[in-house]
Amino acid sequence: FGFKHGVPLDADLVFDVRFLPNPHFVPRLRPKTGRDRVVVKFMEDNRATGELLTAIWIPGTFAGARFYFEKVADRNVWDFPLVNVAAAMRLNGGTVQAIRIAANGVAARPRRLLTVEQVVQGRAPDEATQVAAGEAAIEGAQPLQHNGYKVPLLRNLVRRAIRGSGDS
Repeated sequence: FGFKHGVPLDADLVFDVRFLPNPHFVPRLRPKTGRDRVVVKFMEDNRATGELLTAIWIPGTFAGARFYFEKVADRNVWDFPLVNVAAAMRLNGGTVQAIRIAANGVAARPRRLLTVEQVVQGRAPDEATQVAAGEAAIEGAQPLQHNGYKVPLLRNLVRRAIRGSGDS
């Protein structure tokens, strides 16, 4: 596995674990999964696995934030999304102090909605902000022949994310 189109430029952390042993290349383990005890033992017994991480530090930028995720799919919950939105928002005194919001299913890869973040930053997550955020999300959208329905889906999911992340 890897990043077909390169490492995500806005990633905070990226781990290259290609040095780890890959059970896929051990014939007796190939039909197994990572949940099978024999595969777990294979990984645990390899010295490189134990040396991968000794500590991890995650910045507290979004400590105490409110999070929101919503996925719209045609069929079951495990189906690919038509559109989904994930947001993290930190409020201070009723206004948005920090926000990160991303959408998937609207481009060839997940997109961070930087314009939406700029529109929402410093404002209360009220109805007017929700509407402005939804409109910012679809600004410049160029749907293909059979996926124009994703434009209003994205607009509405962004509005709901701002409302949902701002709820107490």
